[in-house]
Amino acid sequence: MKVKQLFRGLGCTLLALTGSFLSVPTVSAMDEVKTPPSGAIMRGKGPSGISYCDPARGTNIDGGYCQILWKDLQTGRFSLKKYNSKPNSQQKNAYLESKFNFTLIEQALAAAKTLNSSRPANVDKFKVLLRIRAGVDAPQWVKSKSGTIDWYFKSFADSQKYQLPVFWNKAYQDSYLSLMRGLAIKYDDNELIGMVAASMCMTTHAEIMWNRTGRKKDADGNEIRNGDGKNPRQVNIATMTDSSVLGSDVYTNPKDYACLEKQVDIHNNTWKRTPSIFGSHLYQKYYLTEKAANDAADNEGKSRGKIDAGDATTVLGKTRDIFNYCRDELGDRCVLGNNSLRDDEVATGNNIYDVLLEMGPPLYFQTNVFGSVDDGKDPKDAFSYEDMLGAMTLAGNWGAFMVEMAMGWDCDNEYDKTGCNKADTHSEASNFATPRSVLKQNSTTE
Repeated sequence: MKVKQLFRGLGCTLLALTGSFLSVPTVSAMDEVKTPPSGAIMRGKGPSGISYCDPARGTNIDGGYCQILWKDLQTGRFSLKKYNSKPNSQQKNAYLESKFNFTLIEQALAAAKTLNSSRPANVDKFKVLLRIRAGVDAPQWVKSKSGTIDWYFKSFADSQKYQLPVFWNKAYQDSYLSLMRGLAIKYDDNELIGMVAASMCMTTHAEIMWNRTGRKKDADGNEIRNGDGKNPRQVNIATMTDSSVLGSDVYTNPKDYACLEKQVDIHNNTWKRTPSIFGSHLYQKYYLTEKAANDAADNEGKSRGKIDAGDATTVLGKTRDIFNYCRDELGDRCVLGNNSLRDDEVATGNNIYDVLLEMGPPLYFQTNVFGSVDDGKDPKDAFSYEDMLGAMTLAGNWGAFMVEMAMGWDCDNEYDKTGCNKADTHSEASNFATPRSVLKQNSTTE
């Protein structure tokens, strides 16, 4: 079955899922799980470091993301107990509004409503999707509760040094629960909110099963080293596992996996009608010490130094376990996918695409970002507008119902983002319509 059938009529099954302490007020048996937007979606990624909602536009564009920094959205902890204690809806709403700044989301919804008013009744409505950037972009009140560590991403430059909250501990996860509770109370019954991305267990990107320890090489493939000869992964994992700093809150692989399960639980028990997106890679098990890294190198017949503390190995069994857990708990509200699809990918050898196709629909993909050889990209890493259309076609052939397009899709020059007023022209073109139609067909046909 494809997405639209899968999402219809599931409301009657949800009451059995609301017994957890995580729950928001239950939906009735008559309520239906929303049908998510299918087709071509704008990914919502604005300039680095800011909150941004893609304005509704394009004749044949089906939705766009609000990608919002958590610190810009939630001003304080939202208590469901306090909310429920308020005597009337006006006071409930006042309390909710005192903990959140919904301005960007409301503006995006208003723009979607305006665009939809001009669309024929038989045309699917433009919907808004939510992706809240947690991790390093958590509010200070969250970081004060969870504790933080110094964490380096792509280098040791000041611009790449972040305060990472201890996302594997209870204080952080309870704070994320308060975020999802508030958002769900506000938007779970809003038909123009199409989906929400799961982002609790992240560092800098809302992809929840990778990048725990940063990068060890720069864009040119050169090793990044500090004055002590260490790369960011080695430095980060040493800090993450330092009991003199974190006490019992040190990072472990089981705690990381438990975070992923808790994330599923939170979305299951808050978003009753709105599907959740889980953007994933293969599960990573990290080497927490140099000894563990050396042992791994010895076992693989590699020279020591080829594997460092902070590096990781993929664990297929754990990948399947968390995917199955998501589907078992959320059913078809669990939308699985990956955020780096190219047009030349092959689903083979138990890679992430192979595993996702094994899981089956509902699936989504986000394409790779645009990049040109003229800007120094290796030819194998270059990605053009035509390549994006190829990736959309591939996603449709794999059974996905939705693709998030690269920023610049509506520009004259996708590489330098100039002349970006071609939303109608590009989305009406036949080379765009064909892959979009396959994606939309995947949402409506057996």
